[in-house]
Amino acid sequence: MGFMNTYITKFNKCKILVVGDLMIDEYLWGDVDRISPEAPVQVVSVKNENYTLGGSGNVVNNLVELGAKVSVIGITGTDRHGNLLLKKLNEIGVDTTGVIHDPDRPTTRKTRIIAANQHVLRIDRETKRKISAKTFELLAGFIEKKVSSADLVLISDYGKGLITNSLLSKLIESAEKHKKITIADPKGLDFSKYSGVSRVVSSSSLMPVFLATFIHISGTRTPSRSEQTIYIFSPICSQLQSPEDVACLYYSPQRYPEHC
Repeated sequence: MGFMNTYITKFNKCKILVVGDLMIDEYLWGDVDRISPEAPVQVVSVKNENYTLGGSGNVVNNLVELGAKVSVIGITGTDRHGNLLLKKLNEIGVDTTGVIHDPDRPTTRKTRIIAANQHVLRIDRETKRKISAKTFELLAGFIEKKVSSADLVLISDYGKGLITNSLLSKLIESAEKHKKITIADPKGLDFSKYSGVSRVVSSSSLMPVFLATFIHISGTRTPSRSEQTIYIFSPICSQLQSPEDVACLYYSPQRYPEHC
């Protein structure tokens, strides 16, 4: 793992732009000592609560912990949880000038209720509605300003309506113009919209779906330049031996991904 340590120590030289679905994770901790008389459910007496960055906010937090200089583009609501989310990003030194406060959308919030060290319930407050044309124009402006100064663009898609086809096209166009690498962490089953990004990160559970989709997109015709150079990172590729191997996974009509 020596090569991993070498690359991790270089994070403090990286400027990374994260574009994705910002969330706030809320944790309610309590005790249960009775069942509700209204229904056969536990009554949780809340003793403590805390909040952490979730979604792409968690990605941002991890990058900062590794030493990277991070800028973020995303949206929150105008509610108090949106203000809390922005405060937490500012506290860790993130450039938040690309975050839009949209009065027509709630801040995505995941509330987890934990009693007697057991996660008993999760409550989601969110919308998956696609961003409006007005919001897109504002975000497109931030993309134009921020991509040029980043070393890398990370697209963190949680399927909450921010990462639309139009926004991805704008990101890819700007990244190509400024010769920047784009890495996408996809959500959902429509992987076709990620065609054109430099690399795609995928969990082992989604990899077969990604490969099937990507092969379907390419078919038997000659792949375009973007399809030939799209890379896939995944934990199921257990045979990686060196940093160079990380960038070897791709599809072409004649070959399957080498390490999967």
